[in-house]
Amino acid sequence: KIVEKKKKEVEALSKQIEKAEIVLLANYRGITVDLDTKLRREIRDHNGTYQVVRSNAVKRAFAKLDIAVDEDVFEGPTAIIIADENYLGVLKTIYKFAKENEFYVVKAGMIEGQLKTIEELSVLAQLPSREELLGMLAGTLLSTIQKLAIAVNEVQKVKEKGVEVKEESKEEAKEEEVKEETKEVEEVKEEKEETEKEENKE
Repeated sequence: KIVEKKKKEVEALSKQIEKAEIVLLANYRGITVDLDTKLRREIRDHNGTYQVVRSNAVKRAFAKLDIAVDEDVFEGPTAIIIADENYLGVLKTIYKFAKENEFYVVKAGMIEGQLKTIEELSVLAQLPSREELLGMLAGTLLSTIQKLAIAVNEVQKVKEKGVEVKEESKEEAKEEEVKEETKEVEEVKEEKEETEKEENKE
């Protein structure tokens, strides 16, 4: 019965690993009940699962799927974190926890069926999440829209100023024209008066 139970455990685990988007193995020695509960909750929030399993069962599951992992990975207590989607959210959660708790060590990881080094996992964990990227995009778009609005407003001001200048030019031209006409009238009047004086002398 025990052998059968172990076989079923390995079979179930191998199926989970095979269809998972991300699989992480961690040494959790030193974790408290409160921290364990908190971490499990955060993993669930990202649609992942967190299980404490026998290292030998994980080793057999990996072997069943022909996944070659260093033997030392299976030493000590092992927690397996699995998610079928949103692997970045799960990865960031685990790495944030490990950073805050030095006793927690990520031993191995696989993303979309490909084994990753600890360094690669660390780099990926520092990438912006989908929500963060959307937030950055929204911020960029908002900034662009604000700049565009300011530019349009400035163009409008220039246009309005141009209209005002044009209107002022028209007014000035009209005033100048009136002055010229007035001057001509005065000249004609003076010339007429001069002519009449000359005629009276004669």
